[in-house]
Amino acid sequence: MFLDVYVGRRGGAPGDVPAARSPLFPCGTAAFRELERHIEQKLLPGGATQHIAYVAPASKDQIAAFYQHLVGSDPLRPTRPDPDPPTEASALRAWIRNMEDDGHWCLVGIE
Repeated sequence: MFLDVYVGRRGGAPGDVPAARSPLFPCGTAAFRELERHIEQKLLPGGATQHIAYVAPASKDQIAAFYQHLVGSDPLRPTRPDPDPPTEASALRAWIRNMEDDGHWCLVGIE
């Protein structure tokens, strides 16, 4: 079983799973379980959909905080250029830093 977490756009019909807009979070299973825990403990709003997914409406700051909790670095702080090839984490960090801050985002955990 594969578990993944990504950032999607809110909207669509209730119960629909938003499409991915971001790279996947690194360590998919751990990220999925952590998103599930955040929702169950009311650290983020949201819940399960009928399609075996968790969807949590989240602001850019909340998404950055979730990333920092998982990866250990703040994606909104500028970093020196990385001489190594991009990783899942660095690609996602750059995506979060450059995403619009319009309040129409959500974290999506899918199975």
